[in-house]
Amino acid sequence: MIKKEIFSILLFLSLSAALIYAQDDFSVQARWANGSCNAAATEGTLAFIGNGSLLTSLDISDPENPVAISDVLVGGQVADVFVEDNYAYVSIRTIGMVVIDVSDPSNMILMGTGVSYNWYAAQIFYHNGYVYLVDGGGIMIYDVSDPANPVYIYQLFADGINDVYVQGNFAYIASKYSGLIIYNVEDPALPLLVGVLEGNYWGNSVAVNGTTAYLAASQGFKVIDVTDNTSPQEIASLDVNANYLFYDNGTVYMVETAWGGTLLIDVTNPLSPNIVGELEAGTYYRPQSIITSGNLMIVCNGGLTIFDASNPSNIVHLSDFITGSYIRDIKVKDNLVYITDSGYGLFIFEVESKTSISKISQVLPGLINNNYRASALSGNLLCLGSFLGIYFIDISDPYAPEIIAELPTGGVNDLEIIGDYLYVLFNNSISILDISDPTNADEVEVIEVNATDIFVKDDFAYIVTNNESKVTIFDVSDPVNPQSVTDWDVQDIYFARAIFVEGNYAYTCGHGLNITDISDPNNPVVVGSLPGDFWYSVVVKGDNAYIGSEEGVKRIDISDKENPLLTGEFDTPYTYSAEITLGNDIIYFAQVWNGLYILKDNFPTNVDENYVPQIFSLKQNYPNPFNPTTTIQFSIPAVKMNSNVSLKVYDLLGREVAVLVNKNLLPGTYEVKFNAEGLSSGIYYYRLNAGSVNQTKKMMLIR
Repeated sequence: MIKKEIFSILLFLSLSAALIYAQDDFSVQARWANGSCNAAATEGTLAFIGNGSLLTSLDISDPENPVAISDVLVGGQVADVFVEDNYAYVSIRTIGMVVIDVSDPSNMILMGTGVSYNWYAAQIFYHNGYVYLVDGGGIMIYDVSDPANPVYIYQLFADGINDVYVQGNFAYIASKYSGLIIYNVEDPALPLLVGVLEGNYWGNSVAVNGTTAYLAASQGFKVIDVTDNTSPQEIASLDVNANYLFYDNGTVYMVETAWGGTLLIDVTNPLSPNIVGELEAGTYYRPQSIITSGNLMIVCNGGLTIFDASNPSNIVHLSDFITGSYIRDIKVKDNLVYITDSGYGLFIFEVESKTSISKISQVLPGLINNNYRASALSGNLLCLGSFLGIYFIDISDPYAPEIIAELPTGGVNDLEIIGDYLYVLFNNSISILDISDPTNADEVEVIEVNATDIFVKDDFAYIVTNNESKVTIFDVSDPVNPQSVTDWDVQDIYFARAIFVEGNYAYTCGHGLNITDISDPNNPVVVGSLPGDFWYSVVVKGDNAYIGSEEGVKRIDISDKENPLLTGEFDTPYTYSAEITLGNDIIYFAQVWNGLYILKDNFPTNVDENYVPQIFSLKQNYPNPFNPTTTIQFSIPAVKMNSNVSLKVYDLLGREVAVLVNKNLLPGTYEVKFNAEGLSSGIYYYRLNAGSVNQTKKMMLIR
């Protein structure tokens, strides 16, 4: 296909070198990195909380009205936080750890990073200049005496480590295989095993006070005498569920299970622990961790909930701080973005000038963490699906959305609105609802199929059946009487997850991309495929398919349906589940742990398919002379198809100072914007190469 294409490449000058590089395949225009709050730490009247991919500082001097002070982006989901002496040591789920200067909570500064070699960073503990980071392979130990330069010094290899607590010269480790393990870490570069708690324990969380250790284990709450660290002994226990604990001033605050409640245990007499307070399971759904500040009990449960626990027998709820949870779905209408958040329902955002995003409203129909999973949008109606059912929301005023009806259906997996009908995906069926009157939705038919995704277009429903790696076509011209048409295998991509239909083709993703010709719905024909790993969602525009994957965004050239080609990537920290959609010439991409990215595709866009360059040419830049930006135009004819094209800038001494283009380009005419900010005045040369052909021209930068 012949194209005339225009793209802009922004350039920057490195402080340490004169070489300038072009932007990546995609550029971030705006970001909403909020997400689940799994951990927090306090220092006086301040709390530092994990907020998706952010560390957020909160003023909790008025616990009934916690106020956000500032955020710092840390690059991945915050798993744990430890604050000591004006530094926050933050565990990042898929990266490792970072050190942040929080001496000024209104201007937190990222200081240094320590990489985890085992992917899954979890609990973190700081002690005497060293950080102990629990990850998938054991515990990594870092010297952080220079906070800007954490130095990895040792890896304690062990499977099944869940938590670590360091006191004095000893590290106490909760292990799912050995219960409690004790190491001498007087020399952190050479930890020595000194003791193991004998017995059948599955340790989840540990805290130590003096000669007593407290262990949350799958077998209950355990009190352990560690007077002799070489021979720890259980001295008391409670037969309760025990998933996480926090010790403070004679009280253990314990999360029972991931789906349970919270217990307050008086351990002033370690031989006789006594439950003195309780929040019943479901009151604050799925608490994950707990910290304290004076009489305040602060629960991380997706967001942050603050209680007055001065009287443990009468715990009083004071406030909630809403962060975000896990993004499950995205819908775009004009400059508004509708995000389905697993924990907090529906967020509505306004995007201004494609470069900034702000939350304008929220709808939380029921309980926090009610597993809100999907949405469908048509006109002024938005349908929100959850674990309990469907909520019908009037969004005619996006600043004040209103729930107009509810329909208890059980767990909803996906939704699609076509005309007056709503298609609802459950685990083993698809329900078709007449929603011509949303306040009185009526089920008209049920399709018995195990579906993971549905796309309805031109009287046909294309249904992905994950368990069989198939796509099934139904004729839904009469939604009251849908008729099975045919199906086709997508075994080449294994676990099929999502489908998008454009023109005469269906694009199905899973472990790769499958392209099928559906011009005859009775006889679909697979025409091409591209292998990949964990691709969760797909959208198509023009000659490009965009994939939302566990690793970020993939751009695939589908101009040749038989030979799809990966042409660009935007990498993010590894996560699972990703949603992608398009709107207003920008890409909206969300991942469960990493929040929302608003992206610009920097690849050339098709603006004139009728122009056919006949010769290889490099035009004179304009303006010339320039300060500091200029435009360079060049043409690639068909005879140079599949050649790598490079456009580079050199100074008078022949030193390369900028790389503007370095990739395969389809035949067409292109424009590149060159920003020479940071370069000195003078004459520069720019050279175009394609295969064995090259041209060079001169330009002048003036100041």
